[in-house]
Amino acid sequence: MPRIKSPLVLVSVVGFFLFSSTISLLLFMEKTYSHAIETKVSYTNIIVAADQSKTNSDRLHGSKFLSYKIVKDLFFTNRYGPYVGGCEEDYRYTVPSLKQSGIFDFHTLVDTNMNILHVGDSVSLQTAHMFQEASMPQDRNVIRYSYRDFEATSIVRTSDGGRIAGMRVNGIIQENGRDWKKEDCAPNSGGGWRSSDVFEIRRLNHHWYCVNPDTNRRKVMKGVCKIDGSIEAQQGEFLFPNATSFHSMNEKQKGFDVVVLQLAPGWVVNGFRPDDWNVIKQRLNESVAFVFDYLEPETIVIQNIHLNNNIESSALPNVVDANKFISKYIAQFNNDASNDRQRIVMMDLYTFSIEMLIENAMSEEVGLLPVKDGKDIQLQLQNASDYEALFDASLGVEPLVRNTFQCQNSQSFCTKRPHVCSYEPNTCKRRSTITEDGMHFCKNAAGRINAAQACLIRCRIDSTIGANLKRLRECEWKCNRFFMSLKPIDWEGKEAVDFSMKWNITDRLGVKNETLEMNSKKAITNAVL
Repeated sequence: MPRIKSPLVLVSVVGFFLFSSTISLLLFMEKTYSHAIETKVSYTNIIVAADQSKTNSDRLHGSKFLSYKIVKDLFFTNRYGPYVGGCEEDYRYTVPSLKQSGIFDFHTLVDTNMNILHVGDSVSLQTAHMFQEASMPQDRNVIRYSYRDFEATSIVRTSDGGRIAGMRVNGIIQENGRDWKKEDCAPNSGGGWRSSDVFEIRRLNHHWYCVNPDTNRRKVMKGVCKIDGSIEAQQGEFLFPNATSFHSMNEKQKGFDVVVLQLAPGWVVNGFRPDDWNVIKQRLNESVAFVFDYLEPETIVIQNIHLNNNIESSALPNVVDANKFISKYIAQFNNDASNDRQRIVMMDLYTFSIEMLIENAMSEEVGLLPVKDGKDIQLQLQNASDYEALFDASLGVEPLVRNTFQCQNSQSFCTKRPHVCSYEPNTCKRRSTITEDGMHFCKNAAGRINAAQACLIRCRIDSTIGANLKRLRECEWKCNRFFMSLKPIDWEGKEAVDFSMKWNITDRLGVKNETLEMNSKKAITNAVL
């Protein structure tokens, strides 16, 4: 299908597609890199709606906002991460229970003018790519490639003037990882990173232009930024400077509003000893302090440690203990903070991965978990009133985690059959659509992951919640227990849902008498807490 270049043709196409959902769906699925055209034609015609005006509750200190919408049958295309997390259905198998309406049949759209940076390993980069696509960006730059076509650092520009960036660091980011040799940074482990990448992102936060990307290897990759007439060179500036070149542009910079910090699983859980807690706390303290001081966000979203094949088959109790520690650390940090400008919230990728594992393992095709046992574990998860009870309930799947194959380095780095396989698990005849390789998420999870991240950021920037620690913690819990779970969305025949979660803030966290109102509307509306 040819690309649309003329505005007059675009208007005609929009009018035509309003009457033809089938044709609009075909256009949406077409892999074109003309972002402005795709945003205006494909998205708006599938959902047949316009963006809502930004309300005060969307804004942080009157200037920053983030709104999000979940949209039925709008599918994530994995545009920016073609080498990670595809999981095409033609080569995989989805167990029937995961095909139910409201579980994975939606995507999330995000409007924001915030500057958001994801830092972590390849899973963090994958969630950055997910959020980049959700923002329907106007332009995109790759600042550095790790090797071949695998990205290390990238950034998009949203239609509202925001920036969403991802920087791959294979290990927890700290000061002592600064400016390692490029060849020793990701994909190699150890936590090495380049300050020039951060410098480049900061400049792009301030002024958007196109760059020629850097690479850790000899092969030079081409830039992906598109010139559509909206980007013009200023006097004394280069339209295509070399990325991470400190003198190719003016040095005016703009910092970050949010940093999404991913904790790599091998950082803590393998070879764990009880006396490691002081070391773990010290390293986490150093990383958090460094992120706040160097990257200057007001909010850090910490992604906890999810189930993956880099975890030893016997290490699930260590994972549970580590995630409990992370949750308590965040609560203590927020309580001890000297001001309300720096806060941390947790994104519960762990429970999300456990719930998918249970559904997959209970299926007739996999049959590694008796249905009664699986339902009992699910009930315990559902009834949990705090993170400690939630993580303890997940230990019921420990025998499943020990069912492994394709192990490397003795019992380390083992693929878990109930996690990766979805048909004839002994031979793994067909792989699942919950994980691409035992580490990365499949793209059908993008809607929930994006919604959870947007929901958590909203908790922080909502002026009625963000400065109140009790309400912030409750809001975090609500976001995680709805989106980082398999709780189905009741579409009621609508194309989108406006969420309004209400609870009595004087009650205990997660009490059972909470009410969840889901008001479906014909037009897409801002999702709010």
